[in-house]
Amino acid sequence: MGDLVKLPFSKISSILELLDQLGVTPHDFEALRICPPRAKKVQARVMNTDAFLWAMLNEEEEFRKAGFFEADFEKLRQNPDLLKRLLNDLRSRFIQTEKPEPEPILRHLFEDETITIAACDGSRYIGKEKGVFKAFIESLFASWGLDKRGTSTAATNVSVHEMIKDATFAQMFDSFGNDLDKLCLSQRQIVEFCEKHPACLRQEGYATFFLFKEGDQFYVANVRVRSDGLYVHVSRLERDRVWPAAYAPRVVVPQLTV
Repeated sequence: MGDLVKLPFSKISSILELLDQLGVTPHDFEALRICPPRAKKVQARVMNTDAFLWAMLNEEEEFRKAGFFEADFEKLRQNPDLLKRLLNDLRSRFIQTEKPEPEPILRHLFEDETITIAACDGSRYIGKEKGVFKAFIESLFASWGLDKRGTSTAATNVSVHEMIKDATFAQMFDSFGNDLDKLCLSQRQIVEFCEKHPACLRQEGYATFFLFKEGDQFYVANVRVRSDGLYVHVSRLERDRVWPAAYAPRVVVPQLTV
């Protein structure tokens, strides 16, 4: 015997009065007594305020309004695979999962400074600037047809960034979230930056990257400061080498308007 038999008669009477007010009849008690074990388990869960079952009951009216019938739920019960597909579809359509913010690849340096490249006429290009790049100029500038004059450019403010996560050229420049054309400097501007702002270059023989474009092809100039002067190498943007952030390479682009 359970604890219910220990209730005083006055308590039992008040419970019966409440059930009577809720429309419970003697027939309902008889149905409860002879109902199958499965139904008794459901009744017990309701009495114990099972959170899952109460959530289902609270949505009953909405299911009915949407056109669901008892037979529909019976079909789902008999077809577990269909029920799983329905659940997966609901979750993919309506349950938004927060995606973590991607880790930044670059951090902005010299934020409190204005770094400007003066207006240029386009007459200078990297391949002939042996007075600026005294240590080395890669021959690919000539063999790829990059030894050519550029167009004139207005005075341009630039921003300098440092890599804080390993990345390819494409990943580091795509991380700005802008049209690549807007991230390009002319060859003349790259020469001017290296000549007028050498302190902003990565020191100790490590790289500073500049994006530039000739025709419809994007290139990256890789400038390094060495004891015997500046060294410059060139790569195509699509080069898939991953550059390690451990060496803190720098990236210089035109200052972007937010």
